[in-house]
Amino acid sequence: MDPYSTAQREVVASLACLSTTCRETPQAEYPFVAVEFDIFKNTVPTIRDPNGDHVGIDINFLKSNITMPWISYNSSSKNLNVAFTSFLNGTNGIQVETTSYLSYIVDLKQYLPDWVIVWFSAATGNELAVHKILSWNFTSTALVDEGKKPVFPVSIPTV
Repeated sequence: MDPYSTAQREVVASLACLSTTCRETPQAEYPFVAVEFDIFKNTVPTIRDPNGDHVGIDINFLKSNITMPWISYNSSSKNLNVAFTSFLNGTNGIQVETTSYLSYIVDLKQYLPDWVIVWFSAATGNELAVHKILSWNFTSTALVDEGKKPVFPVSIPTV
């Protein structure tokens, strides 16, 4: 028997999305840009999840603008680059490391306000997985008036 109600499954499957509309249609109430590392196939109808493990770039919507299998992240200027490493089975059962790249041209200033929240989120439904962030770096050179910071809603995890 499923321990979660349909509503709870939708919250868990939405990676802390604060509004149900961001799962169904692009929205700007709480604008966001996300790099989605997804290893879990959602079966909730409102989550348009592709088959298989993937990394996607999501802008104001949980349906990825572009997806690619397995990744680690790097971005610069208007070209959002994602470099990812995976392992393939080589000869004699030895795994071979391979690096690929995902790139999406987007001016983030058109989608995000001056002040943003950066967070990491992971969900695997009823399954178990280990998620490791081995490195993270954020640099900003544009300074804005502290008095203009918006008030962001508080997200409370649901279990």
